[in-house]
Amino acid sequence: MKSFVWACARMPRVLFAVLSALVIAQSSARVEAAPIAIVAPSGLANGQKFRIMAVTSTVTNAFSTDIDYYNGFVSGALDYTYLGAPVTWKAWGSTQATSAANNLGAWDNAVDVWKNDGTTKISTGGNFFTTNHLAAVQDFTNSGDRVWSGSYADGSAVPDAWLGRVSGQNVQNGFCQGTVSVPNWVTFEQWGAEAELTMYGVSSELTVGVVPEPSTYAMALAGLACGGYSMFGRRRAC
Repeated sequence: MKSFVWACARMPRVLFAVLSALVIAQSSARVEAAPIAIVAPSGLANGQKFRIMAVTSTVTNAFSTDIDYYNGFVSGALDYTYLGAPVTWKAWGSTQATSAANNLGAWDNAVDVWKNDGTTKISTGGNFFTTNHLAAVQDFTNSGDRVWSGSYADGSAVPDAWLGRVSGQNVQNGFCQGTVSVPNWVTFEQWGAEAELTMYGVSSELTVGVVPEPSTYAMALAGLACGGYSMFGRRRAC
């Protein structure tokens, strides 16, 4: 009986200790940032299509020869939604086997590309893969200043400087801060593939007033699975 009474008397302390531990654990738990909501660029009418370009805040080396690795990396690093639905991304990057132009696919001349602020137009339709675009790009402020590309401004691979080289071999990179002169946004310098740099991501086609197709959700989740680990990588400061 005495043991029972003693146990009952101790119970409040035990509960207090458990509750205190739970509160401490929750307060120290990592809080994930909410996805960034894309707002359709002003001036576009319902039904018009557009694409968004952004730069990752996490970094990667350029060892992989598989373009799907880089697609997964940008998909995992760029956590954006449009009208509440996840947005899918592909990397602006060229491996030996797949150029940036082929990776991003055929470009509809009616689809403009906008910076992720939704106010700065990067290119007009079919001018995306030419040398007279990107002049309007200024300060992707969530990134470091260097971006892997492996590409020329026309979307073709740079010979022997494409993505997918070994340590000590150079890979083409671009410069993404300040007013970027053509073609420095992708062909600024070449650094060793072991360097850790950010990447450009280009969204799938988005339509003003239309939620992305449910079939794209699986692609977005696959990208998060492939590239999600990058969210724990070292972040680059502005």
